[in-house]
Amino acid sequence: MFIPFLLGFLPLFSQTVGEKLTKAITEMEKDSSLKHAIIGFCVADSKTGKLLFDKNAGIGLAVASTQKVLTNIAAYEILGKEYKYKTELRYSGVIKGSELNGNLYIIGYGDPTLGSKRFLEINEDAFLKMISAKLKQLGIRRINGDVITDNSRFSNESIPDGWVWEDIGNYYAAGLWAINWKENSFDLLLKAGDNPGDSVEILNTSDITDMPLKNLLKAGQKGSGDNAFIHLPPDGTRGYVSGTIPAGEKKFVISGAVPNGARYFFKYLAAEFVSAGIAVKGKFKV
Repeated sequence: MFIPFLLGFLPLFSQTVGEKLTKAITEMEKDSSLKHAIIGFCVADSKTGKLLFDKNAGIGLAVASTQKVLTNIAAYEILGKEYKYKTELRYSGVIKGSELNGNLYIIGYGDPTLGSKRFLEINEDAFLKMISAKLKQLGIRRINGDVITDNSRFSNESIPDGWVWEDIGNYYAAGLWAINWKENSFDLLLKAGDNPGDSVEILNTSDITDMPLKNLLKAGQKGSGDNAFIHLPPDGTRGYVSGTIPAGEKKFVISGAVPNGARYFFKYLAAEFVSAGIAVKGKFKV
């Protein structure tokens, strides 16, 4: 009595991968939110390389965050699961008494976790205190030279070619340097007027005091969501904030990408040195 039941499922199990994907894609394309979208991908057998399915595989599309999967796979394959990033603290000259008669160097190797709140051992407070504690361990209370970040291990081009202007300057398009800090992103706290078309005020500028932003933001319809964009190129010194946020929002947050990770890091390191009682006679140089 179970034979008809089993036979009813035979077509499902006998379907090829290509047939299953064709059916799934056809259903997905019925979604009204994808009315003007293009779906493109291909599936191949990892052992034989045989193409099992493709959909618009020959059309060039912006891959966006899906490329992170391939990037992570490549990093895991090349570097291995035991790989650890390093950031070096060095000095030139000599230590005499409590003074360093020379320069202090922070040498980066691309660690993406420095200052990130996602990693407790290396978050903002932990990493800064690690540096000041090491200097105190060496007896240094005054640096008579400069504090210099070394970004030379990475290319000067912090973002890839082809990224659109609307993306650059926003947190999801943050650049990558040998020295990175707090994921090279910052938050803007915004307050919108009560009616569509009203102005929008930027409430906090503590993270970006050296990056003036021209505020072109306006209040949009209530419930319209985040339609704001930060335009700030790598190594730029001035940017723009445009678009809309919902009317009536009093504490609306959008996130941007800093134009230079090392320069961003120095703002926090300088404050840590003041707090730790470590004086710097020279300059903080990138």
